[in-house]
Amino acid sequence: AACQGRDGSSALPLALARLVRFWAASRGLDGQKKGYPSGFAWCLLAIFYCQSQLRLLGPLQLLGVGELSAFGEKPALPEAQPLGEEVLKEGLALLPGFFTFYGGQFTAPGCGYSWEDEVVSTRLGRRAYRRQVPPHDLAGVLCIEDPLEPDSDLAATYLSPKRNARLRGEIRRAARILG
Repeated sequence: AACQGRDGSSALPLALARLVRFWAASRGLDGQKKGYPSGFAWCLLAIFYCQSQLRLLGPLQLLGVGELSAFGEKPALPEAQPLGEEVLKEGLALLPGFFTFYGGQFTAPGCGYSWEDEVVSTRLGRRAYRRQVPPHDLAGVLCIEDPLEPDSDLAATYLSPKRNARLRGEIRRAARILG
């Protein structure tokens, strides 16, 4: 999936994704072995925030089979560039909004992501309701759609209600501290 800003750059969403992953790791909230979202899932949360709230990105565009390296000629990828200090500072400036969005008020429409009803869908790039109602014991658990396999949930599969409550609490804590 391509992840570029409307101006063709990907530095700011990438900076936010790196900072969010660093935060999650420092709080012990990363990794499927621990029962939390993977680093990939945390990146999707950052991308979705950039799409749905900041309008920095549109929906992710999946590559065609012919564009995938396993099915044809390997496309030339641009050389990875380290993120500069300015971009990281701009990414830091996005963190309070990120945590406010995901830790926001869930009862007021439009104020924050609704863990009960919504799905994080970078494929759509906008807020959407879950396609399937989760089992009763997983109601209110974070739902992150895999952009390559839309029927796969990259969060609820690993999050127990107890870990989900801790995750929500840590996100709200970060929103209070940074807000």
